[in-house]
Amino acid sequence: MNPDFHGAEFKSFKLLKLSSEFTSYFKRVDTTINSIRPDSEIDNSKFAWPFRVEFVEQIFDLSDSTLYIVDTGELELSQNTYGTAVLHIVDKPVMYEGNMFTPDLGRLLAIEDADSIEHNRIGENKFLLCSESFRNNRVAYSHKEFEMNIFSVHGLPVVPKKDVGYTALFYDFIWAALYKDTVTRELRKRKEAVSAITRLFRA
Repeated sequence: MNPDFHGAEFKSFKLLKLSSEFTSYFKRVDTTINSIRPDSEIDNSKFAWPFRVEFVEQIFDLSDSTLYIVDTGELELSQNTYGTAVLHIVDKPVMYEGNMFTPDLGRLLAIEDADSIEHNRIGENKFLLCSESFRNNRVAYSHKEFEMNIFSVHGLPVVPKKDVGYTALFYDFIWAALYKDTVTRELRKRKEAVSAITRLFRA
């Protein structure tokens, strides 16, 4: 892993290169994710989650490391207050252009494709991410397992889009696990508060 891709200098340089629209998106992601704070930082308004993966280039840099995806999709969409964020571990992540069910036949993407990925020039459903081992051994997996091991790059917060959620990427397991537990607890609390208000108005 190249530390130059994961420091404040790279982030500042990256944001300077982006359009105002894209810069606004990444700043909104920052604000949203950092609004979730662990107990030890609950009163620290300047707290920022360390070891986050925020840009496509950083995923390419982790090709010999591990990417941790804390997926809050079902937790955010669920109507009940018992949902849980899911921590996906992607060892030696690779990105490819192709079909979800045939990753070994897709075109492997390289860091030179980062700009095309961000600007959706090929098609968002064709940019996918999985582990190197999954790509090389896909025949050993069921269709159900594909849903847990293949990720749309455009579904991750590294690509600008209209909506901002709480899904976050990390390159450190301890911080990823802490974020998973913290965001689960916080979003449950917020849903419980909304449910209580709804019950009050219905009473």
